Amino acid sequence: MINNERSDGYGTLIYLLTKAVDVISDIAEEQGILSDNSPPFYPPDITPDELKNAALYDRRILRFDTYLRRDSHGQLIPVPFTQKHRHHCHQLRDIFDNAKLHVAHPEFSEYLNTLTTWLDQGSETAYFAMQQQWLKTVNLPFLFPLVLDETYADTVFGLKGSMDAAVFIEDRKMTSICQKYLDYWYMFVTSINLPGNPLMIKPSYPKVYRAHATSAGLLNLELKAWNLPNNFALRQSSGSYQILIQETIQKSFYKDILPLLHSLFEMNSENLAQDSLLTVFHQMLLYHELAHNIGCYEMQRNLMIWDNVFEELKANILPLQFILHARDMKWMESELAEAAIMSYLALDLMDCLLARSVKSRVSYDYATKIQFSYLIDKGALKIEDSRILIDYQRFGLSNAVLLSDCLEILSIGDPEQAKRYTDRYLYRKELEYVIDLAGSILGNSFKSAYEKPPHKSLIGN
Repeated sequence: MINNERSDGYGTLIYLLTKAVDVISDIAEEQGILSDNSPPFYPPDITPDELKNAALYDRRILRFDTYLRRDSHGQLIPVPFTQKHRHHCHQLRDIFDNAKLHVAHPEFSEYLNTLTTWLDQGSETAYFAMQQQWLKTVNLPFLFPLVLDETYADTVFGLKGSMDAAVFIEDRKMTSICQKYLDYWYMFVTSINLPGNPLMIKPSYPKVYRAHATSAGLLNLELKAWNLPNNFALRQSSGSYQILIQETIQKSFYKDILPLLHSLFEMNSENLAQDSLLTVFHQMLLYHELAHNIGCYEMQRNLMIWDNVFEELKANILPLQFILHARDMKWMESELAEAAIMSYLALDLMDCLLARSVKSRVSYDYATKIQFSYLIDKGALKIEDSRILIDYQRFGLSNAVLLSDCLEILSIGDPEQAKRYTDRYLYRKELEYVIDLAGSILGNSFKSAYEKPPHKSLIGN
């Protein structure tokens, strides 16, 4: 069994997996994930109609693991990631073949086999078989997820993925603390009224990990938590798993969240220890990831670029509603519950700031702006004297209506409806002021707000 971190085999295995993460960072750089512009997944002159028409004749056009290029006749052709990055894929295959020699656990050995099969074949079937096998390794004291179907970096159509990977080591003590309210969470979600025919995804119990190695794309995103796999069919058949990343959560809490809490929110933290606030911040991120498994619909994939926006909006709302419910049910003290809500709203503002320099964060940015603007409209949030004030009675009711709207959009899957809703709430002068203010509180390390209101959405045009 691989459970002794001092064994030579274990150390060599972790070293080799870290080398694989470095190779995947090189791929992310080639993909353009780290640039200020959208990655070149498509020809610059492509149109939505051209994409749809080409996909009628070749379904590979829509696959998450292909680039689109033009042939000598100007027609769109798909180029698989494994073909485009052939040199790096050969490097990965050599690393995984070597790593197999140092594995003592059969499930992880089989995972490495499925990784090399996918690298050889480059097919969706091989990729999903690899993801399915990865889920069988989550009870090990370390994790090595490798994915390429997260589509946040694709700000044109929301179809193409980025290649990401990491090596994580479990933090058992923090895992135990963060799982404290999980049974209450699962009681709460059974009370949610879901429209249409949502997909049923079985419950899971996330863990906290320390990052031993993280690929450049994830570092660029400042990823704090991860819900895998991304594919709904796999989640239905094999479940899902949530990873909380201790370093980035802790860094964000002390560097960003605490200053914003004390400067922007009316938070009385005299009776709350910082450890308690940090713990509840971990828990809010955990609920956010779990919320991605609630209210999932086949039709939402038709939203294309708007899928990520409304998926993040849903996952923003549900943790807040749960905390209000936990407070009302006396599962959580009012002071701690309100601190949890404010810390989560502060994190949302951080997403808006980060999106000004990281294109992959634009979906999070839009989700936050829709939610904040809606809550301001309903009087649930007020901005007075450079402070964000929360009317908790209106806050819960307004979020409930917003959640209903969001779930309807996801269940119907009409991109025009999603775009109209986004454009309605995307820009508010007072909200941009607060985001700018948050940036100044944190040392002016972020780009300033838009010089003028965007009359059209910045993505999907």
